[in-house]
Amino acid sequence: MLWKYSCMPSRHSRWPGTLTVSVLVGVGTVFVGAGITQPTNTVAFSLGAGIRSSLSASLILGFFATRQVVDQAAEKLLQLESAADARSRYGATLVDEKYGRKPEYWRRVTTQASKRLYLIGHALDTWVQPEFRESFIEAIDRVARSGGSVCVITLDPSGSAQDRIADTRGIDYSARIRETLLAIAEDYARVPKGLQGNIEVRRLPESEQPLYMAVINDVSLEYSTYLMRMSTKTTMHAPFAISSPFGSTILADFGALRERCPRLDLTQVRSD
Repeated sequence: MLWKYSCMPSRHSRWPGTLTVSVLVGVGTVFVGAGITQPTNTVAFSLGAGIRSSLSASLILGFFATRQVVDQAAEKLLQLESAADARSRYGATLVDEKYGRKPEYWRRVTTQASKRLYLIGHALDTWVQPEFRESFIEAIDRVARSGGSVCVITLDPSGSAQDRIADTRGIDYSARIRETLLAIAEDYARVPKGLQGNIEVRRLPESEQPLYMAVINDVSLEYSTYLMRMSTKTTMHAPFAISSPFGSTILADFGALRERCPRLDLTQVRSD
């Protein structure tokens, strides 16, 4: 999940059209591959292998995509990927696929939120589906009413980043993002006005897309990298303690990204 959202730390994804990123990601793949030849333990090896696989997929797609991800974000992505691949000290407690956990696992993630609930992803509409919606909305309400902080960051559904995703992957996130917004806006309206400021929904700059999915509560980070995979469902998922080096890094990156993402007015979200 080290996303860094090629936009990685505080810079989520831009796409000029050169082969530079393919070379950059290729070098990163070799570097990460070297890092996992002598893993410290099974978790470290699995994490490194998952990252290497993501980078390899990104490299292959980079040769065929009409444009490639190129800028400082790519370098930061590679730095974080290589840092996390071979050291269990970075805090990964397990490694599996993004959808490898049962619903109970993800509901527990929201239940653990009392003062903080941060999410970033393309649309995050999975959270408002029947099996997760109740616990998700309850978590937003609980955190807001306790004086905590809720922040949700999604793709801009009308931006150029969405156009690129539609071109390369055939996916339009617009309706799914709207579904997420409607669910959050309903709860926002129920929260006392003096506490509504504790709930934020923000959009990435129109040319940027997330390279990772993250859910951050009071104690943990759930992380999954997107990179350039055609499907986000088979990407690597790894939980980290928020106090771990990697957890702290992602928390800081989220904070920097939050500052430059425009905030939506939830009172203007309508179902019609």
